[in-house]
Amino acid sequence: MSKIGEELFDIAEEDIPISRSLTLLTEHQLQQAILIERALFKGFHAAQNHESSLADFLDLKARIAEDTKKITLEIKQLEDFVGEAIDKVHSEAGANKFRNLLAGLKKVEIQYEEVQTQVFQTLELIENGNLDTGVEEAKKIEKLIDSLDKELILMLNDIQDFTLQSALTAEQDEKDGINLISVVFGISLLIATILPFIVAKSIANPIKNLSYRLSEVADGDGDLTMSLDEASKDETGDAARAFNRFMTKLRSVIGDVNGCTTTLGSSSSVAMEEMQATLKNVELQQAETEMVATAIEEMSRTTQDVAKNTAEAAEVAETVKQRVSEGRAAAAETQAIIEQLSEEVSNTSAVIENLSEETKSIGTVLDAIRGIAEQTNLLALNAAIEAARAGDTGRGFAVVADEVRSLAQRTQSSTGDIQKLVETLQSEAKNAVQSMQKGSDNTRLCLEKSTATAQAFDDATQSVTEITALNIQIATAAEEQSSVVEEINNNLLNIKFAAEKTTTEAQKTSQANEQITERLVELETCLGQFSI
Repeated sequence: MSKIGEELFDIAEEDIPISRSLTLLTEHQLQQAILIERALFKGFHAAQNHESSLADFLDLKARIAEDTKKITLEIKQLEDFVGEAIDKVHSEAGANKFRNLLAGLKKVEIQYEEVQTQVFQTLELIENGNLDTGVEEAKKIEKLIDSLDKELILMLNDIQDFTLQSALTAEQDEKDGINLISVVFGISLLIATILPFIVAKSIANPIKNLSYRLSEVADGDGDLTMSLDEASKDETGDAARAFNRFMTKLRSVIGDVNGCTTTLGSSSSVAMEEMQATLKNVELQQAETEMVATAIEEMSRTTQDVAKNTAEAAEVAETVKQRVSEGRAAAAETQAIIEQLSEEVSNTSAVIENLSEETKSIGTVLDAIRGIAEQTNLLALNAAIEAARAGDTGRGFAVVADEVRSLAQRTQSSTGDIQKLVETLQSEAKNAVQSMQKGSDNTRLCLEKSTATAQAFDDATQSVTEITALNIQIATAAEEQSSVVEEINNNLLNIKFAAEKTTTEAQKTSQANEQITERLVELETCLGQFSI
């Protein structure tokens, strides 16, 4: 049957494709031969001054060149395919046939190149008007084409005959195979009819023994130490040995399971105790979490109060800042007034000093004005008093000074009489200058104090500004702290819920451990039925 498959494979994969390709190559060559004849005819016709045939001649020439490339490629591809088929074919006859075919293709390739060379040379001759030479060459081309066509047809017929012969051989091998199968089937049917009666007796007894032992294991007291007789060399002996290995393995597995059950029971008890402790810890954690949540909530309220008080403090600080600014403006105005007063006191002091200097020029009027000396002295005294009281204005002193000048005009001839008054006036002027100097010093001191007061207001304004900024920072921090506290409170609530869920899951796990312990006891009871 393998031979039939190989023959059919060679026919389907090698013979038929090669035959098909060679057929197409032959057809294309015959079609090109027709084109060559038409081109030669059109060339001769065009050379005889038939312009209408020139275009057809050139078109046919181009088609011949295109077909030449295609046919050359087909020959190369067919050669490659035949070369591969030589290595793949399963029969030596097929390999020899393909070698001969490959040699023939090489020869056809050479002939085809020779024909194409001759054809294009002849077409050039005709196109150039060498009709006589062209006619002779055309005859040679016809012979070469006939030889090439015959070679291709011979190879095609040969490969087709080979393919047909291979198919007939495969058909005959198939018939022989069917006959052989029929004979083998008859013999096998006869053996299959007799053999069961022979084999049944040799197999039944060991199988009954095996069945009896298995029943004892299944329905007896669970003794796993029994074994079957392994003396037999047939399949029953193999089954007995496999059964004994199974029992050995089963004893080992049950022993391991028994030991694991004991260990697992101990571990389950420990896990049960640990779970109870975990449950208590979770409950304690839940209670502490609730206490922390209460504290956090209280802290949140406190933080909100702090934020509220800080906002109120910021408002108060802003009010204070406004008041300080108003005080700073008032201090600035006071400072300006004091500066003006200081300037006027300085001017008055200068006037008095000038007056003192002027009185020095009075020297000989005392005798003429003795009668009015008392009044002049009184007026001078009043002028000094008014000058002391005047402070920044000195208007009273100006009035007295006017009166003194009037009296001076009246007593110009009696300057000697007022000598003593002049001396007194000079003394009082000196005292007035000293008093004005003290007033100027006091005014300067007031100016310095006013400047210090203005600076204090500036410092107070800066401090209030800083306090306001700090209040804003405290309010912002309080708000952030309130937000963080709220987030912590939410996290604690989540922890509380998680703790409650953990408590529930721990209770479920504890119950599951109790059930595992009960099942382990049942498993130990079941395993105790087996003897290992």
